[in-house]
Amino acid sequence: MHQWLQTVRKREQAQLEEDRKKEERFLREKEKESERVAAEMQKQFELQQKLIEEKQKLALLEKQREIERLQKEQDRQLFEGVRLE
Repeated sequence: MHQWLQTVRKREQAQLEEDRKKEERFLREKEKESERVAAEMQKQFELQQKLIEEKQKLALLEKQREIERLQKEQDRQLFEGVRLE
């Protein structure tokens, strides 16, 4: 009986140790996944910021182009006005 009890205790202890190791592996994997998610979120944030900056640059270029077009139109009208007089 004593031998059987020792065997059962060893099995239980081995099972507890195995469960502890599984839990540790699970926690390490969970931490790694959290780090990957955080890195991906940071990357996405940076890409969104870059997109915003590019849109702002594009809007500025479009405004500059419109100003140049209006200046040319104004110059043309002034030049035609001078020619008619």
